[in-house]
Amino acid sequence: MKQILIVFFVGLFNLGYSQSFPELEKVLIKELPESLIEDGQWVFNASEADIKKIDKPHLKTLVPHFDFYRVTLTNFLGYHVNQATCVILFDSAASKIVLVEPIWYGVSSQLIKIFINEKFDKEDDIRTCLREIHQLMELNPRYKFIETGVTSNLITYDLIYFKEGTYIKEGSDKISTVNYTSDNIWRKIEVVIKKLKIKKYITINLRLKDDKEHRKEYKRIIH
Repeated sequence: MKQILIVFFVGLFNLGYSQSFPELEKVLIKELPESLIEDGQWVFNASEADIKKIDKPHLKTLVPHFDFYRVTLTNFLGYHVNQATCVILFDSAASKIVLVEPIWYGVSSQLIKIFINEKFDKEDDIRTCLREIHQLMELNPRYKFIETGVTSNLITYDLIYFKEGTYIKEGSDKISTVNYTSDNIWRKIEVVIKKLKIKKYITINLRLKDDKEHRKEYKRIIH
């Protein structure tokens, strides 16, 4: 009996370990083929992808046709070839994906735009939605969105890059300690709210405020 139980649990372990997502992989192979090596291109390699499903219950109620996954992809940028963990939103019925690139690549306009003009029942639902959106972009542990202000018309965040000497400590259900200075602010975020809808998502690069050559990159508005 003991041997039977051991075989049973080993079988369950192997089933979980070898879990695959063939429908998603089929679309990734089509949309992000390894043969498409262009500057800025992300490509999919099934043997390196390490696909895992992500649970985001609030976002799922807003976009029930999408499931959320983390996937390791390869990026080609000039002479640089890098692997990084990305987020994929997958609509299996439409065989459609939305690629959310790592936060160091930039705040994902594709992800944000899905929720622009979405009508919410109450203000807390907007904050919950934004929290889960930000969690999808926080796969790199050195980046964190810190809420800095809330009104009925505007929610603000500091998007922090944690260097040596700064840190974040996670409690069981919330952030318990955050230490950072202005030097660690990678972007300032302003989310404009009107009539319980997200109207604009604004990213501000403070380092470019007085840079005349790159002034147009100082503020980016997603709407």
